[in-house]
Amino acid sequence: MGFWTDLFKEVLVLFLKEKYPVLETAISFYENNGWICNTSNEQFKATLMKAGLLGEKYVKLHTAADGTVIAEESGFFGETREFKRPSSVPLPNIWLREIEKNSERREENTQNESNYSDDWSDENEEEDDITPLLLFIKMSAKISKHDGVVLKEHIEVISYFIDNLDLSDDQKKEAKREFNTAKNSSISILDYAKEFRSYNPPEEASTLLINLLFELASKGRGLTKEKEKVIRDVSKIINLSERVYTDLKSQYIENEDEIRRYYSILESNEGDSDEVIKKNYKRLILEYHPDKIHKHKLPPDYEKFANQKVKEITEAYEKIKAIRNMKD
Repeated sequence: MGFWTDLFKEVLVLFLKEKYPVLETAISFYENNGWICNTSNEQFKATLMKAGLLGEKYVKLHTAADGTVIAEESGFFGETREFKRPSSVPLPNIWLREIEKNSERREENTQNESNYSDDWSDENEEEDDITPLLLFIKMSAKISKHDGVVLKEHIEVISYFIDNLDLSDDQKKEAKREFNTAKNSSISILDYAKEFRSYNPPEEASTLLINLLFELASKGRGLTKEKEKVIRDVSKIINLSERVYTDLKSQYIENEDEIRRYYSILESNEGDSDEVIKKNYKRLILEYHPDKIHKHKLPPDYEKFANQKVKEITEAYEKIKAIRNMKD
């Protein structure tokens, strides 16, 4: 195997995860009916979108503990569906353990094969150059420090990543030291990206890098526009395709159409101040509040509509708060 394949063979399995079979079935059902999947790297949940006469509709899928996938469609006329787990499919927790065991077996088999490989026949052979990996780690340090401080959450992610690389114990220690050094270095993440590109990494390695940067950027204050721009600049430097970048981005940030929908629900625009958005939110909540509807003795159907509106308004406000890092 080549350097990149050897290095990332396990973390590609860990970070680019396969979906629970019942979730796959539910996604296929909606895709066959014209819906488009917005997320592709989640094991137990997904979001799909479809254009309608009254605007875009969304359906959110999540997996219950018994393996049932529940689909909740947006809008007043949205339906809730359930996709039952067939007896042939294990429960989610058992299925996940099987996936982990399979990964461990692959690692064991690979190790057994390497013991007899000709690549190990030369006792004087030097260890692989892990400079490309160290650049990988340095970029991770930079995005972790973007908000000014590296949090425990960042350390947990990068430690998990390094510990699952096919490296010796000494190399893993070196990688962690480089992370701590790079976070305070004056060298920019874009400079590290340019050097990383000089090693001609395959798309799998570049995909994993951007996925890791998104994972780290989502910690702390969340994935802000500033951090997303940095990651996009890195992806361009390392020549990651726009299609792959957009797919990865969708797993960590709402797509632009969905963000516009949230602003529309709040009768706001992206250029509005936080105070204006808060004011609009409070006004809309009061307008559709169940107590107000009940007081005016409006028809039950309108009360149901109002409850749905309050739910949509609250969800939109929480999403916009997270995107803008708004304070209550």
